Amino acid sequence: MDNNPVYRHCPPKVSFPIFFTSFAPQCDVDFQIQMRNGIRNSYDYRMFLQENAQDIMNHNRNVAIQKNACEPCNVGKVTWSMMDPLKPLTPLGART
Repeated sequence: MDNNPVYRHCPPKVSFPIFFTSFAPQCDVDFQIQMRNGIRNSYDYRMFLQENAQDIMNHNRNVAIQKNACEPCNVGKVTWSMMDPLKPLTPLGART
């Protein structure tokens, strides 16, 4: 969580979306849901998923936000007048 020197309380920047990937086998996830909810067969599990789809999606979204969100940014608004203009690069060997 601290590979970014500016935003130390944010998840590290990566080029692939590992934040939303679960490496747990899907059969384990299914089994845990079935055990927690007392589901004994595949038909009841299918009905449970259909009836609770919105709640499941909200739960997954909240977990992702908790694990990957940054702390609130308290920096004031930056305007163009506050920025320094870019200085032109001098050619190699040129004196400044």
